[in-house]
Amino acid sequence: MVSFGRAITVPSGADYSGLGTQLKSDELETRGSLLLVEPGHPVFPWAAGVPVSGSAMPNAVDTSARAILGSSTAPVFTFQGLNGVSGKVERTSKGALHGIVSPIATTPGSATIELPPALMAYLIANPTHSYYYSLWDRQTRLGADPQPQRVIVGQADSIKQHMSAYKSGMRPSAGWGTRINAANETASALGTGRHAISVNGWYSSAPAANDPIEGRVKWGGIGYFNSGTAGSNLPSFALYRLYIEDLTVSGRTHAQVSALDDAMFTNAFALGGRYANDVIAPVPSSVSPAAATSGATMTITGTGFTGVTAVNIGGLPATNVTVVSDTQVTCTVPSGSAGIASIVMQAGSRSSDSFPYTRG
Repeated sequence: MVSFGRAITVPSGADYSGLGTQLKSDELETRGSLLLVEPGHPVFPWAAGVPVSGSAMPNAVDTSARAILGSSTAPVFTFQGLNGVSGKVERTSKGALHGIVSPIATTPGSATIELPPALMAYLIANPTHSYYYSLWDRQTRLGADPQPQRVIVGQADSIKQHMSAYKSGMRPSAGWGTRINAANETASALGTGRHAISVNGWYSSAPAANDPIEGRVKWGGIGYFNSGTAGSNLPSFALYRLYIEDLTVSGRTHAQVSALDDAMFTNAFALGGRYANDVIAPVPSSVSPAAATSGATMTITGTGFTGVTAVNIGGLPATNVTVVSDTQVTCTVPSGSAGIASIVMQAGSRSSDSFPYTRG
């Protein structure tokens, strides 16, 4: 690997035939690359911290995308109401964007990464092309909503869909294309995964040219497309990478791109990789026993618990806090009155969202 400053990285032995004289900003970049959203990208990382709502974010394959789309290719970050009680958004230690969503369905709040309108228009204009979608993420809380999309592209309030990424994996609409699943892609799986599909059609029918379609990565909100603040109970996850390529333009096959993508994913999370040993805020998912009283031993299950030093129950510090593993912490319930006593866990400078609990 040869690097020139921060802006250009040249992988050894890379094939540049699809880009002419243009140097690639990413190992997957080619003449068909449409979008690469990667907050911790080694060449085009996002600025530190959670972006301001309405901010345009880098498309790491912007040069290739502009050659196809002809206009701005920047996705836009939006943020509404994830205030610690309804959830929160943070950057992980390695730069991923981590959205933690309240497990209470009526708690308002959402965050989204809105995909560029020029990309949506291109998908409508070229409905028979084959497209490769890849998502790298880490699920940290599953939620219980029956429609738990993390990423979706399609027409609002319609069944005209191109792609959906659910908590159980990524789906090409109506079964078109090829689906590749990571080993942990099940409806009950937490952890890091790579999800990749190729799509060459629309569910129901392709939208007309004047039919607006939307594409977004989303935390919270309700329904297929809603990015507003009504509702929650959706998956919590850290976004590492979302990549879209027009295979018809690039001339590559799903198998070719997926093999390269998988090698990159494996290297990124392996020992010494750029996302290895990433640190997230604690994410509690369940507490036992229910209605614990003062002096009882409480067991909290979730993820990201390595480094937890404090647990507050109803604003009061628990004692005997013990980290059993990255997924389990025990503590002693402090004195206090029966009733609502939300739980907040602290690990250094990182804290969990306010997890709902009622003590005895």
